[in-house]
Amino acid sequence: MKHLFLALSALSLCACTIDTEELNALVDSISLLEEVTVEGITCRAEGEYPSISGLSSRQIEININSYFDKFAHQIQEEIRNCKEQYASLIEEGTELLENTTVSFRVTHLDDQYLSVLLLKSKYFDGAAYPNNTIDTFVFDLSTGQPLQIEDITSTDLLPFVQKQFTKEHLGEYPSETSNPIEKFYLTDDALVLVDLFMVHAMQGVEVEVPLAEITDQ
Repeated sequence: MKHLFLALSALSLCACTIDTEELNALVDSISLLEEVTVEGITCRAEGEYPSISGLSSRQIEININSYFDKFAHQIQEEIRNCKEQYASLIEEGTELLENTTVSFRVTHLDDQYLSVLLLKSKYFDGAAYPNNTIDTFVFDLSTGQPLQIEDITSTDLLPFVQKQFTKEHLGEYPSETSNPIEKFYLTDDALVLVDLFMVHAMQGVEVEVPLAEITDQ
């Protein structure tokens, strides 16, 4: 059994505003590897997750990295508890294999925001397709705290979604199989909405909203 041990900092998490004199941020990759085999059930997670350094405030780094560490810890726990999850699905003398691939992507970084995608692809041996999930974080670099859409803009984004869905013949939004407008990330010139559908075939749909077309920018 292989475990990834997460370092605990003596500094407490802080929601206060801390002055950052200069941005020399560096986003590193931390390897993640966890594997458990119990009674014919093997669950494995492998990949990388981010860690930020180089900010003028160590406290802000601690705040941001705590969210990344939590993401990694949750994956570890899923792997360690896989026997309980799959015990009822396996017959004596048979084997079951589940592989989880973890990755991340930095989509925007300036002196105000850090935008990161945390990606997880879980494949159950024999399944038709993997189960993909995405977590998005846009951090305020003056506090190290994640922002919601309403912290970025007060613009109603629903018309942008509906316009793209009509243009690309994607059906109606919202619908019985849609998710609410919650997850988003930033690029240099757009706010991008993701995870708008529960249906696997539609999970990759993204809606780009140009920053020039929304208020509060």
